[in-house]
Amino acid sequence: MDNNNEPITKRKILSVISQMYDPLGLLSPAIIIAKILLQKLWLYRLDWDSEVPEDVASAWRRYILIHTQHIHSLRIPRYVMNASAHCTQLHFFCDASQAAYGACAYVRTLSGNNNEVITVHLLCSKSKVAPLKSVSIAKLELLGALLAARLYSKVIKSLKVKFDSVYFWCDSTIVLGWVRMSPHTLKTFVQNRVSEINELTGSAQWLHVSSKNNAADLVSRGLELDALIDNSFWFNGPPFLHEPESDWLPSTLSRTSQIIPDDLPEIKTNTISMTSQINTDVFEFDRFSSFNRLRRAGAYVLRFINNTRITNKINRKTGPLTVDELNASMQHLARLSQMKSFPVEYDKMINNLPVKHTRGINKLNVFLDTDKLIRVGGRISNATSFSYDKKHPILLCSKHRFTQLLFQSEHIRLLHAPPSLLLATIKDCWWPLGGTNLAKRVVRTCVTCIRMKAKTFAPIMDPNDLSALTPAHFLIGRPLTAPPCKDLTAETGRLPRYEMLEKMRQHFWQRWSKQYISELQTRTKWQTHGQDIVHNSLVLVKEDNLPPLKWRLGRVVALFTGHDRVSRVADVKTASGVIRRAFTKLCPLLMPPESEAAPAPSTSPQSL
Repeated sequence: MDNNNEPITKRKILSVISQMYDPLGLLSPAIIIAKILLQKLWLYRLDWDSEVPEDVASAWRRYILIHTQHIHSLRIPRYVMNASAHCTQLHFFCDASQAAYGACAYVRTLSGNNNEVITVHLLCSKSKVAPLKSVSIAKLELLGALLAARLYSKVIKSLKVKFDSVYFWCDSTIVLGWVRMSPHTLKTFVQNRVSEINELTGSAQWLHVSSKNNAADLVSRGLELDALIDNSFWFNGPPFLHEPESDWLPSTLSRTSQIIPDDLPEIKTNTISMTSQINTDVFEFDRFSSFNRLRRAGAYVLRFINNTRITNKINRKTGPLTVDELNASMQHLARLSQMKSFPVEYDKMINNLPVKHTRGINKLNVFLDTDKLIRVGGRISNATSFSYDKKHPILLCSKHRFTQLLFQSEHIRLLHAPPSLLLATIKDCWWPLGGTNLAKRVVRTCVTCIRMKAKTFAPIMDPNDLSALTPAHFLIGRPLTAPPCKDLTAETGRLPRYEMLEKMRQHFWQRWSKQYISELQTRTKWQTHGQDIVHNSLVLVKEDNLPPLKWRLGRVVALFTGHDRVSRVADVKTASGVIRRAFTKLCPLLMPPESEAAPAPSTSPQSL
């Protein structure tokens, strides 16, 4: 594999290692030595064709010499199963060192009348060199355990064998403690790998094994090929696996259960934050669907709080809500929405700390007013013809529920104004970030606006229609399947009037079929199959003799598809019963989400 006269370079070493084809990892202890040697070269920062240092070269020559002398005498039986076995087990071992980490798998079978015949054979293994960056032994052991879990996943998917039990062995009590813990209590590095281990191994047992009985120790430390050839510990597993389970399993389970998770590293510490944080969830905005009800509920809450602080019952407020109470409620709710939408900025402004504005606020001159509301200042602050709210509108976030209900309320108050008018009116007192998109969304989802601008549904055209409208209907008033006339296009003499008209028609159709019909392959509309009417959709039933606001409301209860699998007819349940209409007579309102749209059995209308 190597010529002693040739200089040993990094390229040469990599070339030889790449020729070592061992997909099952049966020689992992020997091959990992070469991988570690190659990784060592990266620390020297050598070029690919530069000669390696003498200590590396001598180690490489020795490795190649041993490999060349003994590789041909290696014999490994590949049948690892037992046809007469009563029980078949799968055992995985994992280990790590500062140089490498790895895992190996063994098949253990029990046969005989009393399961006295025990066989253990190496199935496969996997090894990796440790990263150059310094990593603790515990984390390397965890990487070895993860390698064993991934190897288990590949074995189960590759072999069509049902194993009676699966065991994972590790000599690190820290790793065993991590695997038994809930991942959310661990730090990020350990948490991610423990989660993957638990997901891959499922209910398989993780047990503790001593280092001398850990077969994966050969993978992590390496073993020369001459010592590996007749190594029964590697090819037939540790000695305790050849003994009955009653001799080693109870003591192993007892030793594993004594691991105390509290003494493990990489566990998240429970810290107590001493920073003052305003609770902005005291009022549940999402419970309300109307801005007026939201404002009145807030006013009643404030009245209750004020009344509890007044000892004299006569001075307590009762009866209908006043305008001042409603205004105070709106300001208080706006302040709570600002605390929720801009928590960092609000906290720094309330404590007179410098604020690094984000979230689109950096272009605004914001300040905190006497009511502790964030307002927007600007160029019109010195104007005398505008109110204070107009010059300094209250800052809002369009994603908050308070802002959304405010837009919906103003849209209705303005008699369903378009987005531009709605946003302009809102900005008289408020400054919503992202208000343009919110205004468009409010108008687009308004049921009343949809009914006023109702549009019928246009399904995709079926090119296989049997009675398509053609130019022949306009020229001769009948389809082309009518009785044909003789070809008059070649006639040049004087013709009777009827035959002259027929010649003109035939000439026109000849040009039509050659020049124009081919252009009809391109769709000028209905180019894509848009959103379809789905089962349980709310629709309007178009009636030609009534205005849109008088059209009946209905809900789709059944769909009917044609041979091209496109739905064009639906049964609609209305207040007066179930009716059947084409999609061209149905105007969809708010479509339900795809996850909520229950699929309905569709049938062809031709079968009804």
